[in-house]
Amino acid sequence: MSKEHEKLTNMLENGKISEEDYKLLSQALNKKSLSNKLENSLLINPYQKIAGIKALSLGLLMMVFMSITGVYANIYFDGIFGFIFAEHLKAMRPDFLLLMYQNSIAIFVLANMFLMGALILKQKRIRIIDFFGTVALSRYPLLIWLLYSLLEKHVFPHNPIDYSKDIELHFSITATFSYFVMFGTFGWQVMTSFFAYKESSGVEGRGLWVSFIFILLISDMISIPLSRWFLYS
Repeated sequence: MSKEHEKLTNMLENGKISEEDYKLLSQALNKKSLSNKLENSLLINPYQKIAGIKALSLGLLMMVFMSITGVYANIYFDGIFGFIFAEHLKAMRPDFLLLMYQNSIAIFVLANMFLMGALILKQKRIRIIDFFGTVALSRYPLLIWLLYSLLEKHVFPHNPIDYSKDIELHFSITATFSYFVMFGTFGWQVMTSFFAYKESSGVEGRGLWVSFIFILLISDMISIPLSRWFLYS
C-alpha cells in the first residue's frame, strides 16, 4: 500500500472522511498511479533518460537500420506509422536511399508539426533538437513490427495477409498473432510519439491531447503523399 493510500485509510478509520469520500479519493489515486507508471516507463517514455543529441543519434542509427532491414523485407515506409509490402504494388523495388528518404520524411514532418504546435501554444524554452531527437527515437516500435514481419515472411512464406489493403480477418493462430503484434506496435508508437511531443514541447493539460491528435492527422496527410511520390512517377 502506498503512503497516500495508507493516509486515506487512517483518515477513514479516524472518521475524518466518509466512506464515499474515501472511495472517490482512492480511485483518483489509482488513476494517478497508473498515469505515473506509464509516464515513467522507459519502454513508452525513454526521453527522460535519453534526449537531445543522444536521442537524435540513436534515432538516426535506428533509421539506417530500419532502411537496411526494409530492403530485405521488401517494404516501403508509408507516412508516419506504416509500411507497405512491395510485392503487392507494381512499382520500383525498395532500395536503401528510397527508404532513408521515406524515414526522413516521417521524422521531418512530425518533428516540425510538434514544433509548430509548441509555438502556437506559446511554449517557452524549447529546443529544436529535442523535437527531432524524440521523434526519431519514437519510431522504434515500428522497427519491432518490421522485424516481426520479416521473420514471419521467411517462416510463413505463403501467408495470405496483405497489409497494404483493407484489413481482412483471417481466423488462424498465425494471423491472429500477426494482428495482435500489428495493432500492439501501432498503439505503442502512438504512445511513444505522444510522450515525444509532451517532453519536447512542455505542453500539458487539454491542449496537449487536442493538439497531439490534430498534429497526427495533419502530419499523416502531409507525409503520405510525400512518401508515395514514386508511385505517381
